[in-house]
Amino acid sequence: MDEAKAIGLRVDYYERGRILGVRYEIPGEGWGLPLHAHSARSDYHNVIALSGEVIVFGERWFKVLCPGEVFDTFDNGLSHAITSNGPASWLNLFLYEPSDAIRSLRDDEKHTTLNSRVDLPDWLLGSKFQQSGR
Repeated sequence: MDEAKAIGLRVDYYERGRILGVRYEIPGEGWGLPLHAHSARSDYHNVIALSGEVIVFGERWFKVLCPGEVFDTFDNGLSHAITSNGPASWLNLFLYEPSDAIRSLRDDEKHTTLNSRVDLPDWLLGSKFQQSGR
């Protein structure tokens, strides 16, 4: 078993020219980015599914993404979490010029593994999404 699958949420910053994003990889159910909101416009991002089914959800809404799908129509200022029911990876590309705080992260902060757990809310567990497998 490789290290990323053994530990948790793998985080790798992606930067090419002016494009900056964060690639996340999770080994399975229960891992991901917990509920959070962005107060600074510079932290707003989209979500691009790279592998597996990626679930983006908020207080009473959710969106399931398959590889290649992009979700960029949600309000980043509202609480949202990102997870999956199995192994998955996704890329969050920043929509605006990233803040100096993000640009100044050390290399070890840009490539790391986090013990970041996410539980799907009860209302989502009973949804048609869960019953149909998507």
